[in-house]
Amino acid sequence: MIRIFIPLLLAVATSASAASIVGQWATDFGQGIIEYSVHNDWDGQTYLTISDGSNGIDEKVQIFLAIDGEGVRPNGEITFSVDSVSIRMTADEGGSISTVCHACARNFDALWSLLRDGQTLRVSFDGRSAVFTLRGTSKILPKDPPVADFYR
Repeated sequence: MIRIFIPLLLAVATSASAASIVGQWATDFGQGIIEYSVHNDWDGQTYLTISDGSNGIDEKVQIFLAIDGEGVRPNGEITFSVDSVSIRMTADEGGSISTVCHACARNFDALWSLLRDGQTLRVSFDGRSAVFTLRGTSKILPKDPPVADFYR
């Protein structure tokens, strides 16, 4: 029951259609949302979304995550491990990972690069973890990450 989303807007769990082949990265666009996704099942209980803040309305670059239907607790710590490299990030009071601080922005940029170049992603928080393939991400994810809020 694993699904990972990397949409570039606040579509969180409503975007089940972007990846139609299990384990294969895909991209989709609709209503101003660019979405990158991969899933390992059909029910969407585990996902990662990234909002790129590009529509200029009050969007921020943020990461949203859930494993087995459970989101990150407010101010919780999340570890993203790509191959042998790990990046720790902290959720905000809403349970999402923002990019408003300098360290947050740098970690986001580093994670984006790792997602493009890596083979496997493991996400862990609150005693739960999920593993996703990164096969094909270098062809799907743009080379440059969305501009983090700290840099705007």
